[in-house]
Amino acid sequence: MKLLSSRRKRIALGLVVAVLVVVAAIMVLRHSHLQGDVLYCTNNSQVEAGISPYAITGTGSRVYVTNNTDNTVSVIDAISGTSITSVNVGAQPTNIVTLGYKVYVTNSNDGDISIINTNNYSTSSIVTGNTPYALATLGRKVYVTNQGSGSVSIIDYYTNAKTNVTVGNQPGSLAALGNNVYVANTASGSVSVINGTTNAVTDIRLNADPGVMTTMNSNVYVSMNDGTVAIIHTANGNTVSYVYLGISEGAIKAIGRDNLAISCRTLMQNGQVLK
Repeated sequence: MKLLSSRRKRIALGLVVAVLVVVAAIMVLRHSHLQGDVLYCTNNSQVEAGISPYAITGTGSRVYVTNNTDNTVSVIDAISGTSITSVNVGAQPTNIVTLGYKVYVTNSNDGDISIINTNNYSTSSIVTGNTPYALATLGRKVYVTNQGSGSVSIIDYYTNAKTNVTVGNQPGSLAALGNNVYVANTASGSVSVINGTTNAVTDIRLNADPGVMTTMNSNVYVSMNDGTVAIIHTANGNTVSYVYLGISEGAIKAIGRDNLAISCRTLMQNGQVLK
């Protein structure tokens, strides 16, 4: 019985470590301005993007990169590894996500998002709130955190209709799980939970201010600024437990930076972008 218990503990610890590596990699890709003007990598090759590439996403055979300084999105062929085109968007594009035939980009200095039609690379825009930042999708909806407004914009994929809901202070990272979207309120010490059907908002109090989030199985993992990772157990009424790392969020970012090469190598597999 003791041997079984020890084995279970080792398995649980292994899962936590794996999640922390994922959290660290996400921190690097979402929260670090990658140096230089080359971001995309596959088979040890590099493709030039724009100036100050910030975030990357992909769907099918296309990869999309936001270029934070020259206000463009680079479109790259995932099969050949060659640049296809550059699309003009708003001021200081940061994060990016795909849904259907559309690519959504947050323009942090314009208070809006750009929507790129992947069929012809035409663009349109929707005003959201002050300093739009993170993006997530759930069903037919796109969610945008507005860091300067303390709100999240919810945009319908088909109609572009927009609904704003109030969350905590300086909402940052987003994570969709089940029928809910989780919002890290980086200056409120909380995570807001948006119901995907009703848009109703509830809050989960945390021991410190949250940073980046990711999901695994039925849990939401949240990096904290006090050297811990909060685990929100969604299958158990959103109860919260903590894993103490003894290091700051900045140190976790450094760990992620060390694993960036691994992230690049695993980004592509058989010409397909891994999500």
